Amino acid sequence: MAGRGEGEGQLDTSNLAREAITTCAPVSHNEPVRYSSDIDPDAEYDVNKLDGQVTIAIRRTESAVRETPDDFGCHEALAELLCAFLTTHRAIRSLIKTIDTPDSQLGDALSLVREQIEKVFIVSLLLDDPEKWTRVYVRDGWQKGYKIFVLEREETKDLKRFQEWNTQSGPTLWEGFRRGIGITEVERDATEFIALNPRDTMPSDLQDHVIERFPSPSVRVAGRAREDIMKKVLKLWHAEYERYCDFSHILYGKLFLGRVAADARIDLSVRRKLLHDAADQGLTESYRTAGYVCAEICARKAKDLEALAAVDELWQVLRNASLFGKWLYEERVSGLLPLTPGAHGE
Repeated sequence: MAGRGEGEGQLDTSNLAREAITTCAPVSHNEPVRYSSDIDPDAEYDVNKLDGQVTIAIRRTESAVRETPDDFGCHEALAELLCAFLTTHRAIRSLIKTIDTPDSQLGDALSLVREQIEKVFIVSLLLDDPEKWTRVYVRDGWQKGYKIFVLEREETKDLKRFQEWNTQSGPTLWEGFRRGIGITEVERDATEFIALNPRDTMPSDLQDHVIERFPSPSVRVAGRAREDIMKKVLKLWHAEYERYCDFSHILYGKLFLGRVAADARIDLSVRRKLLHDAADQGLTESYRTAGYVCAEICARKAKDLEALAAVDELWQVLRNASLFGKWLYEERVSGLLPLTPGAHGE
C-alpha cells in the first residue's frame, strides 16, 4: 500500500471494487443481452491510430452526406452532428490525459461520453423520419434560445446598458431566425407566454400553437423506431446512456472516481485499475458511438464507397474492443457495411 507519509494509516480498500461496480455499472429497463462468444480481453489497441481512423471515418461521412441531395435540411444537421462527435471525442481524450494526477478530470470526461450517446438518439430520429424530426429539432432549438432571450429581456428591461439589445438588435436577430425557420407569429407568442408565465394557464388562442419539443433519450423514444432491430439497439444504447448520466448529474459514481484519484492511501495498483478501467470503457464508448452513427448515415443516406470503406475499417477494430461493440457489429452494423471479405461470417 502506498501512504502519504510514514506513520499514516492505510485506507481499507476491501470495498472499493464493490463500490465501483455499484456506482459505474450500466442500468437497463430491458432484457439483458446474453453474449454467445467472447472477445480477447487482453488485446491492445493503439488509440492514436484509432483516433486517426475515427477522424477519417467521420470526415468522409460528413463530406458524403453534405454532397447528397436533401429536401428537409436533414443532411446539414447530420453533418454538423458528425463534426460535434469529433469535437467532443477530442475533449474526452484531452481530459482523460489527466487520469494519473491528483486533479484527475476523468469524471468530466465521462460526463461528455453521455453527450456522445445523446447524439446517437438524435441521429437515429433524424434518419428514421427526416422530414418530421429535422423540423422538430430545428424549431425546438429556436424555441429554447428565444425563451432565454425573452427571460433575459424581462430581467434587464430597467437597465440602460441593455436597452439597445433588448429593443433593437435582439428582436431583429430572433425575428430573422424565426422567419428563416418558418415559425409563425402565433407560435412565437405562445413561446413567449410560456417563458414569462410558466405556471399560468395558456390563453385558448395559443394552446394549439405550442412548438413541439425534441425528445431526450428514453426507452419510449427507442420504441418509436420503425424497425424491430433498431428498437432493440436503441434500448441498449439507452442503458449505456443511463450509466453515463450519473457523471453528468454528479451522482456518487463521479465523486467516487475523484476520491480514488486523490487519495494516496489507496494502493497504487488498485487506484490505477479502477481509474483506467473506467477511462477505457468511456473512451471505447466514444469511439463506438461515432462508428455507429457513421455506419447508419453511410448506409442510409450517403452511400459513398470511400466513406463506407473508412467506417468498415474502423469497425474491424471496434467489433473486437468490447462485448457490446461485438454484439452491435454482428446484429446491426455488419448488415450495413458488407465490404470486408470474410468479416461477416462469409
